[in-house]
Amino acid sequence: MTKSAPGRAFEHDDARISNAGGVRSDSAQGTQDAIKHGHLWIDKDGQLMHRTAAGVKLGRKDRNLAWVNAHGAPFDPDWLSKDKDRHWGDHALTAVPKGSGLQTARETFADCKAKGRKVEWEVKDVRPFKTKKALTNALALLAADAEAIFGADWRQHVEVKVLNTLSGGLPYALRVLKAAKAAGFTTMLLNHKKRSVRIGRLRAKYVDYVRGAWHGPSKPKGKR
Repeated sequence: MTKSAPGRAFEHDDARISNAGGVRSDSAQGTQDAIKHGHLWIDKDGQLMHRTAAGVKLGRKDRNLAWVNAHGAPFDPDWLSKDKDRHWGDHALTAVPKGSGLQTARETFADCKAKGRKVEWEVKDVRPFKTKKALTNALALLAADAEAIFGADWRQHVEVKVLNTLSGGLPYALRVLKAAKAAGFTTMLLNHKKRSVRIGRLRAKYVDYVRGAWHGPSKPKGKR
């Protein structure tokens, strides 16, 4: 049953890092800020990369993928900063220079666990991995990362959320959340549009929370 998202205070700082391409929340400093501000939960952004150069050649058929802390603070490789049409999915993790600051999901989770934080993992635009098979594989990999770090109760420590204003809009966000729910995650839709989003009975099976305006059979219309 879908519910309005908990009114929790969580660390979310989109301030750009001056000497890199990332934002503060995605950096190690962002995790420290969560402690400073007394926030148990922290926003971390996720995108996908190929693990190998061979995977790059396979393109969207590649299943050997790695989730990375999306804005990658303070990671800002030349190929990303100079070419706005390139995406994380175009490259291999093996091509990332050592000492770049880029963290994988597993490294991010480990940092948050060590500091007693929980993660709202916000899935960004993961093209070209948008097919049902690709998303099913990707969210299963993310669940494996979470379990490897947090153990048997990993579901209490990592939630998956998606904006409905990314490329692909609401249909894309729902596809991600459906795959996330199948992988075992608690899911959250971020409604950043002015109009209320409808959560019908089918959507209610895999959308646990909505942050923003919504209505549906599990919640009287017009109430927040």
